[in-house]
Amino acid sequence: MRIDQEVLFNIAKSTAEESAVDEPWVLAVYLTGSVVDGEPLIGGTADVDLVIVHDEEMEGRELRRITEDVHLDILQHPCSFYKDGRNLRIDPVWGHALYRCQPLYDPKHFMNIIQASVRGMYKDPEFAAQRVDVQLSKARSTWLEFHNQAPENGKNTSWKYLEAVKNCANAVSCLNGGPLSTRSFMRQYQDSVNEIGAPGLYQGLLGLLGGFEVEEKLPAKWFDEWKEVFSAVDGVEGLEELDHVRQPYYFRAVEALTESEEPSHAFWPMLYTWNMAIKNINDEELLKKWDAIFSKLGLTGPGFENRLEGFDLYLDQVEALVEDWKKYHGI
Repeated sequence: MRIDQEVLFNIAKSTAEESAVDEPWVLAVYLTGSVVDGEPLIGGTADVDLVIVHDEEMEGRELRRITEDVHLDILQHPCSFYKDGRNLRIDPVWGHALYRCQPLYDPKHFMNIIQASVRGMYKDPEFAAQRVDVQLSKARSTWLEFHNQAPENGKNTSWKYLEAVKNCANAVSCLNGGPLSTRSFMRQYQDSVNEIGAPGLYQGLLGLLGGFEVEEKLPAKWFDEWKEVFSAVDGVEGLEELDHVRQPYYFRAVEALTESEEPSHAFWPMLYTWNMAIKNINDEELLKKWDAIFSKLGLTGPGFENRLEGFDLYLDQVEALVEDWKKYHGI
């Protein structure tokens, strides 16, 4: 099956139409994510992100296989989630999603009204600053928590650290765009920092992840151990992100990025999903393999203290960048 943006859009549209017919309580359906952004395919795989808005209090997530290369990722939202569109525009995730989304089914013009509220002054630097501050504050709070109380090394600590790094990178990205997606995290961040004239932040991010502790490409052995952990968590409740339907979506993307001109772009999606998986299992053998690699990267073990020191300096740099940006825009 030939996959391109048009095919993915048609899948989204037909799914929206079917949902409207099959579920009379559907108020609206909209498309968001990489299909809207125009870069859905990595390694020949893609997901189609749909949000179905209900006039009842319904929530949930459904992953629906189309082919091995394509799946639907459907969120169910109650209409109450959108009760104040103007406040949603300062939400780093949903503000950006609603600003960019494409309504596919909206007979009562519900999404048109919400989108108009979100888009009103969305790009005003004052609102952008609020989206940035939300994420930067979370990153600094995590560092302070580590600083004031020695963290217990292990899978939960490394996960909390990666989340803090993600918040910091997203703060930078939101200066001129929106939050970073998992698969395209490194590429999008590199594009973002180049655009704002701070290209060194990309190498700094790679350093925070231990990227200079390995060869240019991710070792082939890591792929097998990463995939092994994915298999171990398949079907775990609450871990839909790593469901078997999504495994080719991650595996083939990381493999393609590793063989690209910028193999460092594969670093984040592998490490982030690996830690997400490992923190949900207690298999001693898999934990041992994971720890050996994350310890080598300084994300656990004796090197973690150095990572925290580096993160503090990186946050200082980002905070100074944000302050300069605010002054430039009169905030």
